[in-house]
Amino acid sequence: MKFRVSIVQIQQPGHRVALRILGLCLVAIFAAGCALLGQREVKPDEVRELMQAAQRGDLATVRKLVESGVPVDTKDGAGHTALLKASYNCQGPVLHYLIDSGASVNLIDNYGKSPLLWVLFCDREGGIARRMIESGADLNVYSSSGSIHRWVCMTGSPAVLDYFIEHGMRLDADECFTIAGPSSAALSAHLLDEHTISQTAKDVALSRAVSDGRIEAVRGLMQQGADPTARFAGGETLITIAIRYYSNVETIRLLVDSGADVNARTDAGSTALDIAHYYHKALAITREGEAKYLAFIKLLESLGGETTRRPGEREPIRFQAPD
Repeated sequence: MKFRVSIVQIQQPGHRVALRILGLCLVAIFAAGCALLGQREVKPDEVRELMQAAQRGDLATVRKLVESGVPVDTKDGAGHTALLKASYNCQGPVLHYLIDSGASVNLIDNYGKSPLLWVLFCDREGGIARRMIESGADLNVYSSSGSIHRWVCMTGSPAVLDYFIEHGMRLDADECFTIAGPSSAALSAHLLDEHTISQTAKDVALSRAVSDGRIEAVRGLMQQGADPTARFAGGETLITIAIRYYSNVETIRLLVDSGADVNARTDAGSTALDIAHYYHKALAITREGEAKYLAFIKLLESLGGETTRRPGEREPIRFQAPD
């Protein structure tokens, strides 16, 4: 009786539709299984040959191997695909062929690097990068050696930044400002116009410009609101950072003229003049280095710099670079 009831139920219209769907699923599973069974085994030598050919831009060999049945997204022991290998040197024809053949633009290697991240450093015309982005490349990949976000901010180009944001890149405006601020007045101004930048980000950008001795960037960042009296890890000031990073006297003079305290002390109790004397004794191993630290000392003394240490006393090393 139960059996007869089940047959009657199956003959209802809704159950017939369900049976058709089930049948289609079984056909799909069977087809997929056949495809897997039909794939031939890829030899290690073929994988190695594909990777080498892709990296050197040998399109003929890449095409021969892919058409012979080597899967386009085959990985080697380091997690590299042919697309990744071709990305290292921007092998344009190979990259376009692999993408046309269905290669994934988002497979990363064992180190977290994506094809687009490699391409950005060698694709001067931008055509390959645009092709990858239009093919769905993930713009928010981070790895231990860098990120697309960092590269975009390093370009210093407002147009490049806007293009990547429009295509899905998540912007960290503060991080971007600290990267662009020391080197690109155009991008830092664009970020200020379009986004809210914290005081901390402005001050960190200023510290980086100071450590690099970029006096025009220092001037520009202070005009954009960076604080010349800002303090950093260990109580470091911008003047002590300038000395420790071997900057220049012009930058120090500009900071003092803008309100920086030449006698502000670090958490270790050191003044800028203390640090200049210590570095002159400990690190001035060349004539150029000795002359530079002597110039720091002379400038600081002329600006009223004070020393808190007895002659010959060494300053303790308690310095941490600004974040």
